[in-house]
Amino acid sequence: MSVTSVLVSGIGVWFSLAVSSAIGEEAMGIFQLILSVVSFGSTFACSGIQLAAARLTAKKLGEGKEGALGSVMRRCFAYGGSFGTAGCLLLLALAHPIATYCLHNPVTALPLQVAAFSLPLVGLTAALNGYFTAVGRVGKCCFIQVAEQLCRVGLTLLSLHLWGNDLSSVCCCILGAGMASQLLGFLLLLLLYQADRRRYPRGHGEKGDTMALLRIGLPIAGSTYLRSGLLTVKNLLAPAGLVAYGLSRSEAVSVFGGIHGVVLPLVLFFGVLLTAASDLLMPELAKAMAAAKDPSRNKQVLRLVERMFKLSLLFSFGVAAGLFALADPLSRLVDSEIDLHFYLMLFAPLVPVMYFDTAVDSMLKGLDQQLYSMGYNILDAGISLILVLFLVPHTGVAGYLFVIFQSEVLNSALSLNRLLKVTKVRFRPWALLGKPVLAAAGAGILAFFCQRGLSALLPDWITVGLSAGVLLLGYYLLCRLLGCVTAKDQKLFRQAFQG
Repeated sequence: MSVTSVLVSGIGVWFSLAVSSAIGEEAMGIFQLILSVVSFGSTFACSGIQLAAARLTAKKLGEGKEGALGSVMRRCFAYGGSFGTAGCLLLLALAHPIATYCLHNPVTALPLQVAAFSLPLVGLTAALNGYFTAVGRVGKCCFIQVAEQLCRVGLTLLSLHLWGNDLSSVCCCILGAGMASQLLGFLLLLLLYQADRRRYPRGHGEKGDTMALLRIGLPIAGSTYLRSGLLTVKNLLAPAGLVAYGLSRSEAVSVFGGIHGVVLPLVLFFGVLLTAASDLLMPELAKAMAAAKDPSRNKQVLRLVERMFKLSLLFSFGVAAGLFALADPLSRLVDSEIDLHFYLMLFAPLVPVMYFDTAVDSMLKGLDQQLYSMGYNILDAGISLILVLFLVPHTGVAGYLFVIFQSEVLNSALSLNRLLKVTKVRFRPWALLGKPVLAAAGAGILAFFCQRGLSALLPDWITVGLSAGVLLLGYYLLCRLLGCVTAKDQKLFRQAFQG
């Protein structure tokens, strides 16, 4: 699963960079603003169904009621399909007002209408993803993810070549290709679901299943609406704040597109591995919770949390060291209008915070603490919106970068505090932070001097590959030397990444 996750993520990052290079960062910025609106539509289409499906499926499996899975999933399909259809109709009706008054670009109305038709698929696919996460069959879905990504890339490049003449048609081509690939992915997932269901006996659902679904899904839906709405407004207002600072509209949109369309995809690239491991951990925690309601007294819960602490921090510090040390040759490999070298070095120290927050958030959901997690997300989004309104017009790009940094740090700190309070796990700073930082710093220095020596002799892609190998070997040896990783840890980490 780990190889496939990297492949899928790699295709996605390459695709984002290729599109940005083809259409320019100003057009990419406008497309990112369209995606901000579509993202809110997708949030409405899901309305908490993925987590609800995962938790209900895991609960039935934990209770030995496999016969009820079919009934549970029919309810989940009805829930996801209903919200997806409603979201589609709303976006179709509001596309022109949003394009005119929010995006300040009337030609974006048609791309929004094209994207609207994908929302029913989003809701239904989210229900299926929740099921496969709970039953531990995520690895079997990997080939579907690859097929979907390849379909998306191929159709996008073909449609851009045939019809990508202006901004509206370019956005329609990308979104239309995405919708076609989503349809392919959904149909393949549905076939896989039908095959997987044969492993379990047929049976009837329970009377309270619908209410259980609503009790999980609706509170998450309400909080995700609020958070996604705040984030959408924040993203729409960010270019306006940069314009108020003194940038032209074109420059402001280009900066926004460069950060969200180039820098962040690269920074978050390897996080897909940790996300996959975290998603698999969530149903494991849910099953352990079903066995003993108090997580602080459940040894299995404590072991899972401690393992994920170590895994996420060791992994993220290694990625951060690589981005910082190899920022120069990486930036030369990417055709970008912004100073990518500077941004990669700037964002590298934030990587451990971003990746760790992903792991902690999944653990909180597995421990039935999703409402606290959503509350922190809403608080974070609200503060970010306020800062965009009042700080960015006076500080420009530096202020917007500060907004991103404070958002990640605040969210991670609040989530970690809640997790420690619920589980009573001891967070050992020297073992979890001090030693990995020393190992990552040492490996990063080795990789930096390696790439400096090789850059004048070899092509950049070979330099990056060899220097990354030096980084990995150095980081592993230093972690073993400092006692960060034991033989038992290695086995557990392999299991986590392989699913």
